[in-house]
Amino acid sequence: QVLRRDGARAAAAACVPKLRRGYEEIAAGDWWCLGGRTLDVMVRVPDARKGWRRVRPVLTGVLDVRSRMLVGWDVRATECADGVLAGLLRAMEQFGAPSHIIQDNGSAYDAALGSPRGTPGQRRLFEDDRCGGLARELGITLHPTTPYQPWAKMIESIWRRMRDMLDRWCASYWGGAPADRPHDADRWTRERIDRLPTVDELSELIRQGVAEHHD
Repeated sequence: QVLRRDGARAAAAACVPKLRRGYEEIAAGDWWCLGGRTLDVMVRVPDARKGWRRVRPVLTGVLDVRSRMLVGWDVRATECADGVLAGLLRAMEQFGAPSHIIQDNGSAYDAALGSPRGTPGQRRLFEDDRCGGLARELGITLHPTTPYQPWAKMIESIWRRMRDMLDRWCASYWGGAPADRPHDADRWTRERIDRLPTVDELSELIRQGVAEHHD
């Protein structure tokens, strides 16, 4: 009935049994899950022509599977490999490297984790091994997830909490869908662009929100 009424994707989400994982058998810090989300908040970023422009920034997170702790994160104007690496660096500086990473699908994650860094000429100069992908260099096993199946990434659960805990309380809240967007959000953020938070200011709010969530 769900398949006929709502389609294959809704039926898979609602009716197909999901993998059950025994979390007590996983050591803290051994498995991490990577994922990102476009925040439901408008921020301002420098623009060479206009001075400022509006964007919805991307938050990249690193979740420890056992403890459900957000061990690393980074926020940037767009999703990119540098943001993924920055989030992993924040996590590894404090907790070291994991043995397994469940990675999101996307070119930014492939570039950060699996693809060799540098140009072909640089890799030949350093015999390739010194410019290898991050996962290979650190002996991390990568586990890609099935596209368009959010239940395959346990980090999605903390994104829902952060949306209610942080996004909805910002004056520049944009909403994840047109139905959720305040009726004057477009005009308000356009006319008061100098009052929108910067990426650094939003990053500080996220830091406080993550600490509060962990407490």
